[in-house]
Amino acid sequence: PGGIVAQREYNELKFYRERENIISQDRELREENPAMYEKEIIPERKYLEYQGVKISLAVRRREDLPVKIPEKDYTKWFDYDIIKENVFVRNRRAGDRIAIDKEGNTQKLKSYFVNEKIPSDKRDKIPLIAEKERILWIVGYRQSKAYQVTEQTKTVLEITINGGT
Repeated sequence: PGGIVAQREYNELKFYRERENIISQDRELREENPAMYEKEIIPERKYLEYQGVKISLAVRRREDLPVKIPEKDYTKWFDYDIIKENVFVRNRRAGDRIAIDKEGNTQKLKSYFVNEKIPSDKRDKIPLIAEKERILWIVGYRQSKAYQVTEQTKTVLEITINGGT
């Protein structure tokens, strides 16, 4: 009643005013300006901005880096040698998958979000680093096992996220 919508998300109850209007406005915004939701990562640029988030980029030779990979939530290293397509920072898309083990088994991004109990209204706001539909990194959550640096890696793509997440 009165344009109020209640929605249960896991252990929370949320109330919205005219929720359908908010969702349809967001869809219209994406359709009018899809570039706002996708930017190509070109390491030579050194940084880019995506939805208020500054992303620092560097390509480095493996031998110039420390032996132990730093474990930071917002800095990740990727095996640049195995990346064959352009890499983008973007929102989620139908068909997105992330490698969950070294054997190459994958999980749908939607299933990952459900399993991690990430509220549906936050899922489109989480930046993804992706090569086509293959996710390299769900920023702030999980890195793909398929793109992790190994002893065979010669070149590393380092991505650091600063603010906004």
